[in-house]
Amino acid sequence: MMLQVGLLLLMSGLVSGSITCPDGTMCSDHSTCCKTLNGYECCPVPEENLESVTIKSSVIRCDRTHYCPDKTTCCKKSDGTWACCPYPLATCCQDGYHCCAFNYSCDHTSTKCNRNGLMIPSAEKESAMTDTDNE
Repeated sequence: MMLQVGLLLLMSGLVSGSITCPDGTMCSDHSTCCKTLNGYECCPVPEENLESVTIKSSVIRCDRTHYCPDKTTCCKKSDGTWACCPYPLATCCQDGYHCCAFNYSCDHTSTKCNRNGLMIPSAEKESAMTDTDNE
């Protein structure tokens, strides 16, 4: 019975596919996850890019054209370009070059990450990829 109801809803267009952002935010399959200062938000994907987004399903979208690998975080560099931090849900440091793992904060030099007095080295970010990199 539940299967029949689910199929009926899907066929009638009342249910569509969705993606789940790393923080649990749900976005429609016609949008993508974007990391913001307030967590993840759903960003629209232009119709012409829907096919490439479907193919690159395990990426984190920074904006309409830039992305990072899954399980990373998009951060803006000091020059305004996008970079990828190697940690999911990371903290982007103010220097624009370093980042810290989830629940760690950047120290004043941006070279160390702090959590309750535990200090570890910060990570350097890699440049984000663009949709034209693989064409």
